[in-house]
Amino acid sequence: MKNIFSIVIFLGFYSMLLGQECHEYFPFKEGTEWEITSYDEKDKVLSVNNYKIIGRSGNTAEINFSSLDKKGKEIVNITSKWFCDDNNISFEMKDMFPQSAAMNNTKAEMKFSGKNLDFPKTMKVGDKLPDADAKLEMFIDGMRFMSMNIFITERLVEKNEQITTPLGTFDCIKISQSSEIKSIISNKSKSSSWISKSKGLVKSENYNSKGKLTGYQLMTRFKF
Repeated sequence: MKNIFSIVIFLGFYSMLLGQECHEYFPFKEGTEWEITSYDEKDKVLSVNNYKIIGRSGNTAEINFSSLDKKGKEIVNITSKWFCDDNNISFEMKDMFPQSAAMNNTKAEMKFSGKNLDFPKTMKVGDKLPDADAKLEMFIDGMRFMSMNIFITERLVEKNEQITTPLGTFDCIKISQSSEIKSIISNKSKSSSWISKSKGLVKSENYNSKGKLTGYQLMTRFKF
């Protein structure tokens, strides 16, 4: 489950530069690399997540995301496509689903549906951001093997705040949201994320349905 939220964090808060800045909080260009380290509630490292913008064409960019567990073993490696238009940065919600041996089964047929996660180009304190959702269905030999739904709701730009990380102190906007995963085992959670105009996501915190901190993420490297 923790791996899912690492991917949620990655997909929820990064974008691209298309000739000029697509979004004031996400000033990316091809070749940019950064690192987000995930910790549990007791400050122990859970994973180290690396990102790199590897290409750009028209209004679409590609970002490679790889995640290493605390022992240095790669647990995720995906390439995502990101989109920019006149109003938003957005991505396909299907990228939120983690890789697994079952998903790599050559006999499996995957069906995805859902609403993209969008970040309006203009965001200010008090703004409610659009909801997003995704559904994955897996079929093997014509029979449905499993299904999973992800819902992201109650997205709110809460306030402006300064945040200090291993890379320094940044002026940020704080965005909160609720997430729900429905499958064989269902899970509800909340998260808060701090986004800087100069770096993108610099910190996030995850909470369970009772509001208890379950982990957090910090930007630990950035190469422009």
